[in-house]
Amino acid sequence: MGSFKVSFPGNKKVDVEFDNFKIKTDQSVKNGGDETALEPFAVFLSSLAACAGIYAKSYCDTRNLSTENETFARLPRFSCAESAPSVISFSFL
Repeated sequence: MGSFKVSFPGNKKVDVEFDNFKIKTDQSVKNGGDETALEPFAVFLSSLAACAGIYAKSYCDTRNLSTENETFARLPRFSCAESAPSVISFSFL
């Protein structure tokens, strides 16, 4: 596994480089950012969905089930205490 390089290009932006890829994040205007990219927590949730997605895809592939024109998506539901999520759950369609 490669290494991460974190940089701070300005205001509330945080970029992360990993191997040949760069992930850019920013905060919303409401949170003091410029809203030029996803917030880090949205990137985190997206990465969880991508992990679940590749396992679902692999499951379908090994059973010769078509995934053409198929999607699964749900907004995560949070149980929050003092605005910090304590439970994050995803529902698959």
